[in-house]
Amino acid sequence: MNSPSPRFTGIFIPVEILQIEILSLFEMMLLSWIDALYCPEHGGCYASNQYLASKLKNVKENTVVKSLVKLRKLGYIQDVSFNGRVRVIKARIGDIIESSRSQSGYEKNHTTGMKKITPCVRQKSQAKE
Repeated sequence: MNSPSPRFTGIFIPVEILQIEILSLFEMMLLSWIDALYCPEHGGCYASNQYLASKLKNVKENTVVKSLVKLRKLGYIQDVSFNGRVRVIKARIGDIIESSRSQSGYEKNHTTGMKKITPCVRQKSQAKE
């Protein structure tokens, strides 16, 4: 099997991912690499832990494993398949962005205390008649 190759010429981390405070910069980069290495033929990223470690400036494989466990637990990656030898995982960046954008302004900042404004224009015009 050939080495995985990125789908584009750089790594992009969307602001929705950058704003996830529980992720370290390393975990954000790992998530972005998994997304960049998406292979339509496999339905996800089939890169090994060793390959991911080498792409992330030669960190230890154990660091990649721990980060993958955390990302999986938080729901930021999902397992697509495992044939006993090759694991395929998929980044859920699109789902994260979609859920972040679907929240209303009130849900994002519920501390502002919104009040219902009752229209009074019609009442004033009726009083003059």
